[in-house]
Amino acid sequence: MKINIDLIKQQLFADPKIRARILRDYGIEKQPFNAHELGMSVVGMFDQEPSPQPLQQSVNNAQVFRAAVKSLGSNSRAWATFLKFEPALRELLHDYDPVQSALDLSQHKLALEQIKTCLPGQSSSADALAIKQWADLLSGEENYYAYIQDIGRVFQWLYLDQYDKQLKDIHLLLCLVGYLAYPPLTWPGTRCLSAQTKQSRFHLRKLPGMGYPLASEFMRNLHWNGFKPDRHIQRIFNRWFPDRTTVASDVQRLQVLIGRNDRNLNTYLTYSLIGIVAAPENVALSQVDNFVWLLGAYIEKKGKRVSEKLSY
Repeated sequence: MKINIDLIKQQLFADPKIRARILRDYGIEKQPFNAHELGMSVVGMFDQEPSPQPLQQSVNNAQVFRAAVKSLGSNSRAWATFLKFEPALRELLHDYDPVQSALDLSQHKLALEQIKTCLPGQSSSADALAIKQWADLLSGEENYYAYIQDIGRVFQWLYLDQYDKQLKDIHLLLCLVGYLAYPPLTWPGTRCLSAQTKQSRFHLRKLPGMGYPLASEFMRNLHWNGFKPDRHIQRIFNRWFPDRTTVASDVQRLQVLIGRNDRNLNTYLTYSLIGIVAAPENVALSQVDNFVWLLGAYIEKKGKRVSEKLSY
């Protein structure tokens, strides 16, 4: 059973009030002529087109910093709100230069309060602090993405060694998010890491200010293809796909690879894998995720069911 993206687009477009709210919340000024144009206008705002080879791509620290700030900026606030303040935030952070940003913060030329004003909402203090931590982390590493690449290659080797199969990038993303959001104290792949990674500071392993959902968003901002299964996604998947045992073996397999077995990781892996199985071919997982999220946030709210057949 596959998610019917075209029907979701039609439902988002059909009600003028809902359509107006979406355009407002995402800061889209041009009026769409049809359902497809509305949908693609929304997903285009995120700049998350998947890379064909995400582990092999070249990513500098400024790009990593930008991806992290965008992820934190999406935390508990409308995307249009972040977009409104993003130019000012980008200027404060020297066009996402982590070295200069960390220097300004350490010399009190830039205060956390200034960053907070660009991140209105209940999580502003935590998000501002996390941005500072990211600047500090990246200013101390010449090439942070090389660290992600090293861990990713080890995951690929572990999977091939244990299961005699290649680990797909969409599943590698789940491993990386599971590892980087809450690094395990012990990991079977540690022995295979490069000497440089082994010598890195211990706190380098943890993505500052990010649990599994924000870590997923961070990786998608780095053009990885995957789901961010938050409460809206989980609620809708619970109704559409009530039998979660279908992915239980894959969840367990990835948990062993990651070296953790806790409830939040199980939830993240379960709903991500359900989404992967249910996503239609030739549609990026991040787009499928965004459309299902829009449906849950604007139409199929908690306790309200209005859609009919949304699968085929």
